[in-house]
This record gives sequence, structure tokens and C-alpha cells, in this order.
Amino acid sequence: MKAEDLAVVREYIQADHPDGHQMMSGTGHRVEAMFRCRILHEPSVLGGPAEDFEQVGVEWVALDKLPGLRTLPPCLPTVIADVLAAGRDRGAVYLGDRYA
Repeated sequence: MKAEDLAVVREYIQADHPDGHQMMSGTGHRVEAMFRCRILHEPSVLGGPAEDFEQVGVEWVALDKLPGLRTLPPCLPTVIADVLAAGRDRGAVYLGDRYA
């Protein structure tokens, strides 16, 4: 894959979400940047150069199936659809400090 334009930025500030997800516990301040990507070739193995022991799988998902998946934040399927519909003319979407 090749990362291209910045598409979405989300922050997570633990102090603002005392009942937040346990995996985010002790995070402090986290910034997530999501990019448009282009597939250069179909890899034989999905994932990074080192094994992620907590990862249970990787799969390509059709865009129309995203709304049925659990995502954090839950608005992510809608945001992705909006970003794709707007095309490259629109700059990155800033979601702010979102958990829900």
C-alpha cells in the first residue's frame, strides 16, 4: 500500500473520557491520522513487518458493509463514506476528541 492524502484526524484525550475503553486506559493524549491509500499489489500476507499478538485477523471489507461493523469511533463508517463521496477536493476531516 502507498499512503497518499491525509483524510481524517481524530484525537482521544483520556481525561475527557473517564469511562472510556479499557484499551485506551493510561493513554493520556492520542492522535490518530487516517490516510487515503492505494493498493500497489495484493500482498500474500496482510499485516505489518512484526506480528501483532493482539490482532485476531485482517480482511478487506466492502464499503457498503462498513456500517454493520463495530468501529471506534462509531461514526467512522459515515465519515469514511463522506470523505470518499467528497473526493480529493475536500481537505482532511478533523473529528476532534471523539470516543462515541
